[in-house]
Order: sequence, then C-alpha cells, then structure tokens
Amino acid sequence: MRKEPTTNDLKDALDAVLAGKKVANAETEADGCKITFPQPRAAAAVTFAKHVAPVLQKHCWQCHQDGGSAPFSLTDYKQASNRAEMIAEVVREGRMPPWFASHEFGPFVNRRGLTDAERQTILDWAATGAKLGDAKSVPAAPKPPESKWKSARPISFSNRPS
Repeated sequence: MRKEPTTNDLKDALDAVLAGKKVANAETEADGCKITFPQPRAAAAVTFAKHVAPVLQKHCWQCHQDGGSAPFSLTDYKQASNRAEMIAEVVREGRMPPWFASHEFGPFVNRRGLTDAERQTILDWAATGAKLGDAKSVPAAPKPPESKWKSARPISFSNRPS
C-alpha cells in the first residue's frame, strides 16, 4: 500500500474521453487493493428491565397488553424477548408505533412515535441478545382495560339516556 497514488489512470482516461482523444492507458491491472468498510458502531449494553420496558410502557403497552387492541401483549420480558427481532424490525421500519397522520399540518397533542434514542435502545437491545437485566426493576404491567372503549361508551339508540 502506498501513501499516495503514483498514477491517475481513471482521471487521465476521463480527461482524454472528454477531450475527444484516444485513451492512452485503456486498461489497468488491479492487484487487489484493500477495501476498508466503515465499522458499525458498537451496540450499547441494553437490558429489558432498565431500558426497554420503560419505552414499551410509554409507547406500546396501551395497545400491547392483556385485553388490549393489539394481537399480543408486550408487558413482560418473556413476551417481548420472544419477539425481539420482530420488534426491532417494525421499529426500524417505522411501522410501530403506528402513526398515520401527516406532520406537515402542525404538531399533534397525542402524537405517537419514538425518539431517535428510544428507537436505538430497542435496536441495540435486540442486537445484543435481548437481555433481561434486573427483573425487580421491570415496571408493573398495566391492569387490563375495564372496557374496550378508551373513553365513555358511545351513545347508541339502544343505550341512549331517556
């Protein structure tokens, strides 16, 4: 490996083509220069108890709990760790948490979404083996919803007050 190139074959060839001249050195033998790719950053040491459960609690448990609207619960380590790779995929792709409103019309009070740091926490946790950490520090799971309605039951003709 040299500190500096000794020839500029590609530049010279492009200059010749652009000037309408014949390329002096039309072919250059390459003897396998080392290509160094950037190294991925090291994932942080992340645990479910300390880092991931609070993110899930804040953004996911409203739906992903027993009796919630999501098809499965994520309120304990076993449930979440069994789905760690899938959780990382949907978070990486921005499919979860779901938010379909357009941001171009201004901020929303109840906007759903993860910060970049929260997203990276989930990704690092999955990438480093989805470790539990101190089980005693996992937040308590939410109580199952009393009703499928998040606010008062809607008035219908059958249950309308007289």
